[in-house]
Amino acid sequence: MKSDEFNRVDQAVFGYSNGHRELASSISLSPVDTYELAAASDLAPGVQLDSHQSYLTGLTLPESKKYALIRTWLAPEMPRPGCVWSHVLILDRQVLSTQADLTVLNRMFRRPAEYQQDASLSISVSVSRRAKGLSAREAVIEQVLAACYSAVRLNPDASSDHERENAILAVWSQQWPRLRTTFVFRSMFSSTDLKGQAFLFQTSTPKSPRLVENRWIEAAAIDATSESITPLRRFLWRYGKDIDANRRSFPVLVTTYLDTRGANLDPEVVANVFEQFQAGQADTLKRDLLGLSQSKLSLVPALTTVDLITLIANLKSEVLGSTEDEIVGLFTAIRPMELPETVREINLFREKLGPLVEKFQNALIPLATEECLVHPDISHWFLSESLFRREELITERTASLLFQDELVGLARTDIGPDKTKLVLGLLLQRDCSREAEQLLDLHAGTMFDHSVKLHQAANLPKSWVDAFRRNPLRFIPFIEDLETGDILACAADLLGYPIGTDADVVLWHSQLRATWSTANATSQGILVVYIFALCVRAGLADNRRVLRDLLPELRKRILKNSLPSSAKNMLDRWLPEHRDSWDLNRRLLKLFRRDFKRGIDLTDILDVVDLTDEEYAYATNQDPDNLVRSVFRAMMPWIPWD
Repeated sequence: MKSDEFNRVDQAVFGYSNGHRELASSISLSPVDTYELAAASDLAPGVQLDSHQSYLTGLTLPESKKYALIRTWLAPEMPRPGCVWSHVLILDRQVLSTQADLTVLNRMFRRPAEYQQDASLSISVSVSRRAKGLSAREAVIEQVLAACYSAVRLNPDASSDHERENAILAVWSQQWPRLRTTFVFRSMFSSTDLKGQAFLFQTSTPKSPRLVENRWIEAAAIDATSESITPLRRFLWRYGKDIDANRRSFPVLVTTYLDTRGANLDPEVVANVFEQFQAGQADTLKRDLLGLSQSKLSLVPALTTVDLITLIANLKSEVLGSTEDEIVGLFTAIRPMELPETVREINLFREKLGPLVEKFQNALIPLATEECLVHPDISHWFLSESLFRREELITERTASLLFQDELVGLARTDIGPDKTKLVLGLLLQRDCSREAEQLLDLHAGTMFDHSVKLHQAANLPKSWVDAFRRNPLRFIPFIEDLETGDILACAADLLGYPIGTDADVVLWHSQLRATWSTANATSQGILVVYIFALCVRAGLADNRRVLRDLLPELRKRILKNSLPSSAKNMLDRWLPEHRDSWDLNRRLLKLFRRDFKRGIDLTDILDVVDLTDEEYAYATNQDPDNLVRSVFRAMMPWIPWD
C-alpha cells in the first residue's frame, strides 16, 4: 500500500510508579508536554468510575501542539487508591488534517496494565486514512452538537457512555483541522473542568429540559452519521481552514451551507457572513461568495453583479480591502444583457460607492452595445459616458437619447466626420439653443448642408431658420456644393434670400445654371427672380452677363404669368412703383427705362429680349411720347417724371 494512505500515530502509557507518570512512549516529548499529559491522564476530580468503565479526554499539548486523545481506566490492582491506567494516542497535524473519521481511533485503545510485556505500546502505530469507526445515534449526536456549539449542558443520563463517546468523536471528526486542534473535552462529568472545555455536563436534572431545535443541528447530525464524505463536510473543510478556531463559527458555517444550496444566492446570506467574520477571517468563503475564486473550486453560488453592488455599497470597507481590483474585474465579464440592471444599481448607490463608480464605469463601458444603450432601463449617465468614450456606439438610435447639451458637447469632440454629421443632424431637429448655435462657426458647411435638406422637408425648427438668417453670408461659400436646383432654391429660402452689397451674384447664377435641369418650375422661377433681384441691388450695368442670360427666362415667365406667388412677391419689391393698371412686364421695362434716363446704356441686355418696337422704345426711353413730354417738362420743370 502507498504510504500516503496511512497515518502514523504515536502513543504513550501513563500509570502509577511512585506517583502518576509516563511509563512508556513512542515519542519523546518536552517536560512541559509530559507534565500536561500526566495531569490530564490522571483521574479527574469528581469522576465516578467503576472497574468496567473508562472515559475519554482530548486536548492539545502546549509546546508541540500535538493532540492527545486519552482513555483512562481505574487501576484497583495498584497499591495506592485512585490509581488509573491511561492509554494516550498522540496525533500530529498530519493526522488531524487527513484522517477523515476520527472515531476509528476509539478501537485503538487498550487498557495498558501489561505495558511492560507488550512492546507494541511503546511504538507508533499506523491507521488507514480511509478507515471508519462505529457510527453513533443521531439523537445523541444532536445532544453533543447542542452542548458544543449552543452552550447547552449535556445530560449524562440521556445516553450510555459508549454512545456518548461515539457521538463526541463523530462531532470531532466533522470539524475542520484547525478546529479539531482546539477540541478540549472529557466524556464524563468532572467537578473540575479543563481549560477551554468544549461542553459541560448537567449537574442536576432540570425541571423543564430545554430542547434545542435548530436546523443547523439537524443538518450537522446527518453529516456526522453519514458513512461517506458529504457536501456539508467538504463545505466545512474548505471554508473552515482560514477561520480562527472558535466553536461559535461552526453553526454559522453550517447555516451558511444550508442557505447557499439554491441556484440563486440571497445577498443577506453574504452580508451575514461578512458580519460574522471580520477582516482576515473566512477569506475563502468570502471570495467564493463574491465570485473571486475559480468556479471549479467554489462550493457556493456567487452573487449576481447587481447584488454584489448592493453588498459593496453597504459593507464597502469590509468587502473590498485588497481585493478591490479583483471585484472590479468581475464586471468586465458580465453579459451585455445584464448591463441595464447593473448600471441602474450602480446609479442607485452612487453616493455610497464613491470613487468606485468610475472604476465600475471603466469596466462596463467596453461591454456596452447599441441594444444595451437603447434599453428603456439603462441609466442615462451610462449612455452618455459610453457615447463620449466609444465613438462606434454613436448611432441615430443612441445619440437621439442624449440631452441637448450632451449632443452639443459630443459635436465639439473629435468623433470623425460621419459621427459628427449624425450628431449635428439630430441637433438640427431640435430647437436651437445658444450653445448649439455656436456650432455654426465650428461646423458651418456640414450644418448648412443638413439644414437645407431638413428645411426642404419642412422639418427644420423655426429657431434654426432664424439662426441661419441672422448671419447668412457665412454660408454663401457652401452654395457651390449644392447638387440640385431644388436644394439651391431651398438654400436661398433658408438664408432669407440675402440681398447685400457683397452678395455674390455670379456664384448664385453659375450654380443655377449648373443645376437648372434638376430644379422644378417653382424652384426655377424663385431662383431667377432672386438672382435678378441681386442684379438690381448690385446695379444692372454691373451684371450685364448675368442679365443677358436670365432676362429672357424671367420675361417669358412674366408674360405667361407662371411665376410662383413667392417669386411674384419678391419681384414686386424690386420693380419700380406702378399704377394699378400696370403689369409686371410694364414695370420691368420701366426698370430699364430709369437707367436709360440716367444715361446708362443697357441696350446689350435688352437685345436678348424679344421686345416689340413700342416696348423697346419705352424701355430705352426713346418712345414718341417721351419727346413730347421732354419738351413739356422743359417748359414746366416742376412736373415730376415717371
